[in-house]
Order: sequence, then structure tokens, then C-alpha cells
Amino acid sequence: MGWELSCGTRSTPTIAGGLLYHLSGIGNLICLEVNSGEVVWSINILEQFNGRNINWGLAESPLVFGDRVICTPGGEDVSMVALDRMTGTVV
Repeated sequence: MGWELSCGTRSTPTIAGGLLYHLSGIGNLICLEVNSGEVVWSINILEQFNGRNINWGLAESPLVFGDRVICTPGGEDVSMVALDRMTGTVV
């Protein structure tokens, strides 16, 4: 099993308005419906924003502020990003 597969959670999920937001140690940010567990949207913030992972994996809880989800890919080009919390698109 490679490191990518064994990298479990290092953060607490954020719940807002019936949706759960979680960021994995390898950069997968996912939005799920709380009641059904159905995936609303997901992206990999390291891939999409050319971020840089650290030795032990990301350990960030997504911040929900109004209609945005804020997270930090940590790359040279994009240090922090705000996404629409309903669609995952860049605001």
C-alpha cells in the first residue's frame, strides 16, 4: 500500500447547512450531504492549485464563512483559496 492510500484524516470535518466539508491529508476536499452521505462535489486542492504537501500530510479543517469554503493549498501561486460552498468552484 502506497503512502497516498494510507494517508487518513488529520482534520475535523466542518458542518454547515446540512453539508459536511472534509479535507484529507493528500488534498482531497469533499462536500457531502449530512443525512444521505451523498457526494455534492469534490476536488483535490493540491492538484487544482499546484499546492505543496508536507511530510505528514495536510491537517486543515475547512473554514465555512457565509457561502464560501476557505482552505489553503499552500503553493507558490495560490496560498489561500475561497470556493463556493455549494459547487466547489473558485469564487
